Amino acid sequence: MNRPASDPPPARQASGRTRLRKPLYLQAGSLLRVDVEGPALRVEYLSGSRQYFPLPRISRIMARGPVPFMPQALLAIVQHGLGIVFSDTHDETLGYLLSARPLPDDTLSQRLQDLQSLGLLGDTLENWRLSRLRMLILQEAGPYLGWLRDLRARTARSAAAGRIYKRTGLRWQKMMRTWRPMLRALAQEHLSRAGVTVAWMDPRPDKPDLAELIAGLLEWGVWRIGLRLRRPEPLDKWRQQVAFLERYQGYLETLCWQLVDDLARHVYGTPLHAP
Repeated sequence: MNRPASDPPPARQASGRTRLRKPLYLQAGSLLRVDVEGPALRVEYLSGSRQYFPLPRISRIMARGPVPFMPQALLAIVQHGLGIVFSDTHDETLGYLLSARPLPDDTLSQRLQDLQSLGLLGDTLENWRLSRLRMLILQEAGPYLGWLRDLRARTARSAAAGRIYKRTGLRWQKMMRTWRPMLRALAQEHLSRAGVTVAWMDPRPDKPDLAELIAGLLEWGVWRIGLRLRRPEPLDKWRQQVAFLERYQGYLETLCWQLVDDLARHVYGTPLHAP
């Protein structure tokens, strides 16, 4: 996997594809309803104002709190191949809406199924996760933490959180609770584009949750962003936290794409031989 650029680029420097499709963040409280009108979502506010978001321009949707979706809006969302990550007002992930529309290339899903049928998938994914986790700790956090004697994720997070707090006064681990559902939504989007069907992003006992797997690794990109801060940021409110993460969308998009691409290469490179 290639290393991202040394300085996380802001969203304005992202690719043309990233600029074309943007995530939509919806927070309950000020919303009257989310409906559909023609090819766009119509977001109506208690104040009487409205906003329109063309569905072909949306990449993913985050809903915080009891966002009032109309049934026809939910239907239009899944018909366009989009998904929603739902969280409560404490940023606990509550669930997901995933589109089951056929994807142009589902060969990756077939490979995952073949490995699972042979009893190889669990070890294949865990070996890949552990190797990439260590690499990301060294790559994303290591340059700012110095020599790390202990590469366990918990230890590295604790060291990173202490350094960020000392420099900025920000409690980064608390911020990560807010950002984790957003990383999950980003992972779902890129896995879908790679040809991974909904069955492999739906938490259940018989199949691994690849979106959670990618989101967990993607966290280290956000730790790196925090470690690069030199002064406090106004991150008290959810909208401020969303806007902050959006500043680094290009960087996180690149890192997510690289992780998904690397996972696909690893899955395809695993021989189909039963143990």
